[in-house]
Order: sequence, then C-alpha cells, then structure tokens
Amino acid sequence: RQLGRVLASRMLSFRCEIAQQFSGYPMTCQWFANVPAGQHEAAAAELRAVRNVRFTASTTGSTNFVIIMWLRTLAEVMEMELAIQQRIPGIELVESVVMLSTAKRVGWMLNPDSTATGAVVPTAAVGLA
Repeated sequence: RQLGRVLASRMLSFRCEIAQQFSGYPMTCQWFANVPAGQHEAAAAELRAVRNVRFTASTTGSTNFVIIMWLRTLAEVMEMELAIQQRIPGIELVESVVMLSTAKRVGWMLNPDSTATGAVVPTAAVGLA
C-alpha cells in the first residue's frame, strides 16, 4: 500500500537504462533553443510527454534551453523540430546537433555496441572537475 501511495503521488518514477544501439533509437539529436522567460517549466512538462526525450534543461548563454532526444532516423530530426515548435509556443530552435555515434557518456567508456566497458574516466580527465 505504501509503495502504491508513493507511485500515485508521482514523486517517484522508474527508469530503465539501455544501451542506445539496442533501444531502436540509434541517433541522438541535441537542440539548443531559446524559450521565453517564465515558460521553461511548461516547456519541460510538454517534453516529458515525448518518450524519446532523454534530457531537457534550462541553461545560460546565447541559448537558454537544451533538449536531447534519441531518434530512429535522420528524417525524424525535422519531424521532431516541428513537433517541438507546435508543443512549445515561442520556442526558437537555434542550433541542432546530430550524433550518429557516441564514444562515452558522462565518464563511462562505451564498447562499439554502446554498452558500458566498465571503465570510468575520472572527471578531471574529461574537463568536468
């Protein structure tokens, strides 16, 4: 009953990590965008409904919002850009970066099939310290 209450409160959610190659979404697209002030929370809420969104964040600099999404094909880049613009009024997609292969994620070295090697690069070595 307690677990049911916690899950019903939506304070906790489950997420299963998977090697990207085995996900059915082999490509990554990252958008750098500008979202009008005061609309970041609403933009993130809209994007939570898109299953292949992997990351969203408010940022600083020449753009103020970032979106990372896994995609099935290159053709989906344009489809998702249109979907993002329809879901988030006033968003300006400034730059998109398409990644066909990723060598590592947050310090974890990856095998060619995108599974973790078990080797972790210290954060100081990757410029994150």
